[in-house]
Amino acid sequence: MNSMRAMLGDSLYEWFTQFGQLLDGLWNSLLVWQLLTLLLLLLLIGRIYKRPK
Repeated sequence: MNSMRAMLGDSLYEWFTQFGQLLDGLWNSLLVWQLLTLLLLLLLIGRIYKRPK
């Protein structure tokens, strides 16, 4: 990692690490949103099928 830091410079290296952490947080929140959406979709489908014809 030190060679990368020397190549990029300190400020750019710190920006890259912060960007990586941001992407990681975004990925986790996206995963949570996907799970919530799937759950809501399943509930909706279940309600549609339970509806009396």
